[in-house]
Amino acid sequence: MKKLITILGLISVATAMGSSSVLSAPITNVKDSNVKNASNNKGLIKQTYSSEDVSRQDITDWIYSPKDVYVDSIDLDDLSNKLKKTDVNLYQVDLEDEKAVVEFVIKKIIFNNKSVAKELTQVMKNYMSNEDDWVVLIPQIPGENSTSEGTLDMLYLGESEQFTGTLSADVKLLNENEVIKPNISTVLENTDLGVVVNLDSVALKDQIIELNPKLTHDDFEIIRHYDYLVVNANEEGKYEGTIKVSIVFNALKDGAFETLVVRADAYNSTQDDDDSASMIIPATLGKDEFLKKYSTLEFFYAGKSWNNGNNPPNDMNKKHTISILENSSKNLYKHNYDGAVNWMHSQGNMKVEWSKDEENNDILVISMTVKVEVYASAWNAMWARAEASGRMEKMNII
Repeated sequence: MKKLITILGLISVATAMGSSSVLSAPITNVKDSNVKNASNNKGLIKQTYSSEDVSRQDITDWIYSPKDVYVDSIDLDDLSNKLKKTDVNLYQVDLEDEKAVVEFVIKKIIFNNKSVAKELTQVMKNYMSNEDDWVVLIPQIPGENSTSEGTLDMLYLGESEQFTGTLSADVKLLNENEVIKPNISTVLENTDLGVVVNLDSVALKDQIIELNPKLTHDDFEIIRHYDYLVVNANEEGKYEGTIKVSIVFNALKDGAFETLVVRADAYNSTQDDDDSASMIIPATLGKDEFLKKYSTLEFFYAGKSWNNGNNPPNDMNKKHTISILENSSKNLYKHNYDGAVNWMHSQGNMKVEWSKDEENNDILVISMTVKVEVYASAWNAMWARAEASGRMEKMNII
């Protein structure tokens, strides 16, 4: 404790020590941070926003997203100057759980300061993942039906260069038994839906209610992602709070489709035949969200090709991959025989294309075409014949 007081005195927060509680592991146990320099982070959510555009749902989504939400470095001193005072009622919080208390207080500060919600969310996420990298002081926890006032102070001691200075937020802590709705977590106890095949909002709410029958459709709304859902209690409903629900969604798993058999027979002529088949994958949450999770289609080509001149190549049937980040195409096989007076050609091709359905929703179209073309001269006593069919199987989007 003496070390904490000494260090915090150097950053001018010692004035709060007389009425504060220290919620931190001893600094001698600070572990090496797994957080790297923010400029090297990948997959972060970064966009320009204004407080007028930010909704409570947006902030909730940032909090529960597994990704970081702010890329640039954060000057905690400057951030402190932008914060409004926040009232926090701790009555329903487990006051013995220090980390839960800090998380609850920070969340209240975030929702009360929309203009810097992303910066505050990044601070909270780092603290929740790397608790030992922070020294935290809060005002004295009030007894039941009483209050205390002061500042929440947070000093970062980790290795990341993302945070400088000290965060100080004015708070009023209450511990009052007011009329409070029960938290939605008290009735939404089964928070793992397992494998889901439909990301339609109504279908997902039906599954949640099936596992948690005390809920109704009017009690909550959901924010959908491909790995999880964020469930928000409706403000006008009988519950409050937010909870994360796990899902396992496979946009395509072990899929398969095939063409018809095509055949061409020629004598003293050129003949051909072809067929195409396709599969549509709906990007229910939009193309951009889809490509945040998925980037590649992998599949096994299991087509057949025959002609009366030679055998198909040994590598015709094999595993393929193709990027779905943009429209792409590739050849699957070529099986050709070229004689002096006749020839037989067969090939298969596939492509992936982004398009829109009739309701203007994003869809990924996977298509495949097989074609045979043959020729035989009138001077040749033999017909030229070729036959083929295409099949894509063991299809997965990863």
